[in-house]
This record gives sequence, C-alpha cells and structure tokens, in this order.
Amino acid sequence: MVVEILLPFTALKDLKEKKHLCERCGVKEYLVIDPLEEYVKRFWLDAEGAYAKGDIFGPREVLSCKSLEGIEINLWEIFELEKP
Repeated sequence: MVVEILLPFTALKDLKEKKHLCERCGVKEYLVIDPLEEYVKRFWLDAEGAYAKGDIFGPREVLSCKSLEGIEINLWEIFELEKP
C-alpha cells in the first residue's frame, strides 16, 4: 500500500507519474488524499495489473483497506472533522 498526500504544486505529478509508477511496480492499493478538497481516492490493482478509475471516499466516511485486512480509517479523523 502507498498513501500519497496531494499538494497543490505536485498534484498533477502525483496523479500521473507516481500513480503510473505504483501501478507498474505492482502496488496493490494506492490511496491519494486531497486535504484541500477533503476526499480520498483509492486505486486497486486488478487481475491484469492495472488500476481502474478508483473509488472516492468523502471526509465523513470509513475507508476499509483492501490490502490490510481489518484496518479501517475514519476519514473525519484524517481531515480533523467532528465525528458524524
């Protein structure tokens, strides 16, 4: 698993180059956190070794990690929001 936190001046590079690098290296789960827009996008490596469009999670959702069984992330804690 790789977790990437987007910064305004590197977001394009992160979403293109680093995502492609993770895909090519076989990283099963790639999480992209956008702290300004308050969302997480998860990419999961499919059977052909490619990432699909990805799943988007809002700031008040719980993200269950696919690659780390039993690990759940309360996104409101990541974005420092009140518990829903």
